[in-house]
Amino acid sequence: MTIMSSGKQYSIVNGAQLPSFMGKNVSVIGVVAKYASAGSLSLTINTTDNIALTVNLNKPLDKDLNGEYIEVRGVCENAREGKIIKAEEYFSFNNTSFDAKSHNTLCKFVNSIPNGYSAKKN
Repeated sequence: MTIMSSGKQYSIVNGAQLPSFMGKNVSVIGVVAKYASAGSLSLTINTTDNIALTVNLNKPLDKDLNGEYIEVRGVCENAREGKIIKAEEYFSFNNTSFDAKSHNTLCKFVNSIPNGYSAKKN
């Protein structure tokens, strides 16, 4: 399953799925694991399946973040582990009541369905 933003498509994934999306546009949701102050260019999140992920931002944070859920959209990097996102944009949920378990189930489900729309030529 993909979402569109800024004219780009992003695959909705969890932390365990990232190595399969190396070099591709992804959307990942996680909770900010370590305090990140305004002006920071990177932060650490724990994804909905509790995988630690480094997020490198393309512009400094405009506010302090700590303990809230964010959605990060960007490119999956780090050839060995897929645990770095070069973020193009992020969205803070400003709360801690996000249903991470259901989102993780959604990620598993949408990525288990074959893409019937892809154009493959024999």
